[in-house]
Amino acid sequence: TYVRESSLWVQRTRQEAVCLVPEGELTLEKLAELRAEGFDATYFLKFIEPMNIVAVQVNEATKLIEMGVCSAEDVDLALTNSSGNPVGPMSVAQDLEPFDLAQRLERLAKKDKKEIFNPTKMVREGRYK
Repeated sequence: TYVRESSLWVQRTRQEAVCLVPEGELTLEKLAELRAEGFDATYFLKFIEPMNIVAVQVNEATKLIEMGVCSAEDVDLALTNSSGNPVGPMSVAQDLEPFDLAQRLERLAKKDKKEIFNPTKMVREGRYK
């Protein structure tokens, strides 16, 4: 289960990491394949995609905003104060395209069979920006 839920990456000296096998497609067979990336290549697994966490946080925040419980600023203030992160999810969301965010949430909902991850109307319409 951990392998399938992970993604395989390679990073070479002074270069950005590159995803070789995306989350959901990694198998033990693919993990065991020989790779000839050179001596400066470091392979690693990501057990969770950090942007999935942000996507879920933004989605949950938009539920609260849609209900009139709080504002986007309130969400960011609460999460920066409680988590120690320098910025909150609604600030991060300003750089996210609504279509991409909605797709990410739909994939999570389908993969985990959790309706709660389906994007809100606010996310779908990009009204979080």
